Amino acid sequence: MFYHLSAGPQGAGLAEYWQIMALMTGIIFAGFLLCIWLLWMPGRGQSGSAFVYALLLVGLLACLAVHPATNDSLAVNNWALYGDRGLVWSRFRDNAANGGELRFADVYREPPRRVESDAARNLVILYAESMERTYFDEKRFPGLITELRALEKESVSYINIAGLEGTGFTIGGMVASQCGLPLITAGNANSMDGMDAFMPEARCLGDIFKSSGYHLEYMGGADLSFAGKGEFYTTHGFDNVSGLQELKPLLTDTNYVSNWGLYDDALLPLFVNRFQSLVSLGEPFALVGLTMDTHHPSGHASRSCEDVQYQDGSNAMLNAVKCADAMVAAVVRQLRALPGAENTVFVVASDHLALKNDAWGTLNAGPRRNLLMVFAPDSESDTENALGSTLDTAPAILRYMGMPEASVGLGRDLIHEKTGVRSQPRATDLVLSWRNAYKQFWNYPEAFERITALPGERAVELDKRRFDVPVLITFDKAEVESIQFASGTKLTLDRAVAAMTPEQSLLWIDACQRVRAMSLVLERTGLCVFAGKWGSRQADTLLLTNDQSYEAADIAAFGAMPLNKKSIERRRRNLASLRAFNEPSLRQSSISLPGLDVNRNIEIRSTGGPGASSFIKVDGVRVNFSRGLNLVALAESGEIQTLGNVDPCGLEESQPMPTLRQFLDAASTSQATADGSVSMDVSRGNLAVIVHDSARCTRSAGEAFEGLPIVEGLSLEVRQPYVALFAGGEKPTLITEYAGDRFSALSLTVSGGESATDITTSY
Repeated sequence: MFYHLSAGPQGAGLAEYWQIMALMTGIIFAGFLLCIWLLWMPGRGQSGSAFVYALLLVGLLACLAVHPATNDSLAVNNWALYGDRGLVWSRFRDNAANGGELRFADVYREPPRRVESDAARNLVILYAESMERTYFDEKRFPGLITELRALEKESVSYINIAGLEGTGFTIGGMVASQCGLPLITAGNANSMDGMDAFMPEARCLGDIFKSSGYHLEYMGGADLSFAGKGEFYTTHGFDNVSGLQELKPLLTDTNYVSNWGLYDDALLPLFVNRFQSLVSLGEPFALVGLTMDTHHPSGHASRSCEDVQYQDGSNAMLNAVKCADAMVAAVVRQLRALPGAENTVFVVASDHLALKNDAWGTLNAGPRRNLLMVFAPDSESDTENALGSTLDTAPAILRYMGMPEASVGLGRDLIHEKTGVRSQPRATDLVLSWRNAYKQFWNYPEAFERITALPGERAVELDKRRFDVPVLITFDKAEVESIQFASGTKLTLDRAVAAMTPEQSLLWIDACQRVRAMSLVLERTGLCVFAGKWGSRQADTLLLTNDQSYEAADIAAFGAMPLNKKSIERRRRNLASLRAFNEPSLRQSSISLPGLDVNRNIEIRSTGGPGASSFIKVDGVRVNFSRGLNLVALAESGEIQTLGNVDPCGLEESQPMPTLRQFLDAASTSQATADGSVSMDVSRGNLAVIVHDSARCTRSAGEAFEGLPIVEGLSLEVRQPYVALFAGGEKPTLITEYAGDRFSALSLTVSGGESATDITTSY
């Protein structure tokens, strides 16, 4: 669940995590109620409150356990014990330069251009989602896999296909098994759907078969947009690519879909029908499919398997695996009995090792391996035990297509050559050390002359290349180093920008709200670009409009500009503010006030514009404000009371403007509230004025301040944040006031003190 909240929910089945999300919501709500109860319960702070303190301690420990900082601390601890992975990569690069480790160029082999065989055999690959061979283990899962186990006796079964970095997710497993390359990118590998072509310079099985005159098709029940799956197959020669949107209309019941897509008992009949249609064309073909019922965390057993269960049926994931065992085996038997099967190679493989699911503990009780079974004409059944990875799948397939001893990228024919990448010491670190080599397969534009913005299409064109936005391109002089994309609302590019060194040159095209972190002169809405060196004052920033061309000839010159210390500090603050508050220009201040308990801390937030809250919070109790100017009394004890609100934007031109002083006078002369309780004495303590959204539209906010000693507030603009603090009394005295940039926000921390002291002020 948390992964997809980061990588983006498009095409992902987040609905299956509703129990976890509901539980977390309940825990948060329960914690809030507990805080309220502890705050207001009778006798708090008196003797005999040990139980209350125990509850507070338990709550504190629970918060500490789940806080992100704990995870960060554990990561730091791991670095201390085992070393920074980045340092490991550097060590491999250094050793490779000295001949101490394998270099990418020494291991990579060009895939064949075409199928070189006398017999043009057809190919069918059926990926079984997360259906790893580990489920065959009778000690861990007795009686779970029966049908595929029986079918395996008719195949060549590779039983030692391990996992490897960059291959452990669906698109990564497909790239690895068809291209012989791990999917390791500068950003999140599941967000590369923003590219106009998916690894166009890699030669994969699709490219090999297409150049050999094959007709190619892909069928999968999930949405093609997720992780760029559709783009991958389209780029590599597939004629027809079908996913959820294309296949759903073919169902008798179009509502019969799971959170991820088509159920397997709906997909597999379509798959069989497509095989028969392709056979009838009389030309060689390759058909690739992907099942879905065994997707983590709990699987999605098809309707036809309602009566199928594993053991007592308590584990939904294993029930789904049991069901998939029967269905996948049945469809393979059905396909192999059809006309045309005598000239077809059938492959059944897991796309990757299972991700965390309901059987996680048992899966990890021993070694884990991927599933790979090949059924080929004239091939005797056999078991191949050479250690390999999914990188070695493509050479295995080519062997049975009539090309023994073929190599594809980093993949090897394990029957002929048992020394693939997976057999190397520290194989994961090895493939990670080649990260820079993988970018050659994406055909990044080495240099470009012009950017054309297409905001309405959420895209930009770099010369003739088209990329979805948001996009972040790093370069060295005129050479592109990497291209990263955002995905969803959580995987934002500002995190990657914040991690860069000041010397890095970049081109960042994103929502202006985010790019403003690099230059606050930008507007808050629309699509903006930052081009230049991260830490240089002399960079280019502008708002992009439809069909506007941005000349990029100056980028290399910007990259040569000197660093500027103030620009570096300002951007770091802005990026941190953007991450914390979704607002790059948040002004943060702290002030100590007389007349306030020294043990109290009050947080005040003023937001200029919609989309975020303005509030005052004391000891965890938060009060949100309405649009306009809000007058609040702050008692010495920290108690708060809203005295009134003036909304100039809600008034007609003919209506008189209320004043904040009127609310203050009314509160001072009456201590009885509407519900009969006694109000706090607002003639003592302090007062605050807090603006939410906007203090003015067509009419000046100055009218509302009549009778109060305001200075900056008299000239507030539309959607400008503002906070003012007063010492109470018959004649209030202004302590301080803060006015931020339009469409920005203010954050003010107020603590008790002997005299008014402005501690820090920063943007």
